[in-house]
Amino acid sequence: MKHGLTPLLFVLLLAGCSEHDYYTEAKPVCDYTVPGERVDQGPTPIETTLTPACKTRLESMLPFDDSWSGAPAGLKDRVTEAFQAVLAYPLKLPPENQLLGVAPHSFPDSFLDEIQAEETPMKSLFNHALNLIQTIHYVKSLGNINAQFTPDNYIEVWDGVLTIADGFGAMNEHPYYTTPLRRASTIVHEAHHADGYFHVSCGDARGPECDADLNGPFGFAVLYKTMALQGSAKLLSDVDLALLEGQSCYTLQTRFKTLPPVLLEKLRGLDCQSFSAEEVRVMEELQD
Repeated sequence: MKHGLTPLLFVLLLAGCSEHDYYTEAKPVCDYTVPGERVDQGPTPIETTLTPACKTRLESMLPFDDSWSGAPAGLKDRVTEAFQAVLAYPLKLPPENQLLGVAPHSFPDSFLDEIQAEETPMKSLFNHALNLIQTIHYVKSLGNINAQFTPDNYIEVWDGVLTIADGFGAMNEHPYYTTPLRRASTIVHEAHHADGYFHVSCGDARGPECDADLNGPFGFAVLYKTMALQGSAKLLSDVDLALLEGQSCYTLQTRFKTLPPVLLEKLRGLDCQSFSAEEVRVMEELQD
């Protein structure tokens, strides 16, 4: 057996140390109070919230290693922009902590504890990620995934490495999808692995990676996107809202072994790519 820090031991050791407040250092230049810039990523410039001042500040904090010299143009900016989104997009719990408008009080205590560690959920999640990710590494491909936190055997060896593949830059590219929130949810997902949470086998045709329940990394990503829909709707286009809701719905349908019964009942047979008139009305109200 390899020797190293298990996740639990790592978290216990970290708990004995004071966390660095990266958020307070970055927020003055990385908040969404200024218009976005255009960044040349390949053949087409893209809209981004990553201003030069924010890019400089975050790159001084994010632990990119030398592997990024071989990354495609623009990919490093996409990663940096995702961390900015974690910091800057306002987050708000839905009424009664519901998911898809049902299952009151379904947000697990582990998630509530994490988002309430600091004055705001954004500060909590941003500092949590930056204090646990020790290295950000680039590889061309990770197979059918776009990011991975530390090796698959990290119960035996801990290295705190977030590995990013080419596909991370193209996640949910869409001509009308204007935000980096899906990539931001991936950062939240991967950082939650650092809390010692593992995926488990789905046990059926869905494949090798599910979460036992909403406490896992897939759960945290869904809960993050749910809070972004509630808190940032005024910053989002109609397509942003629909895609984020659809992504959360699809993940809930496909990535969990257990969910609250009333939520399972709603998900059964639900088309995650279309919404009822009532669901559209609720999303529109969030933008008012």
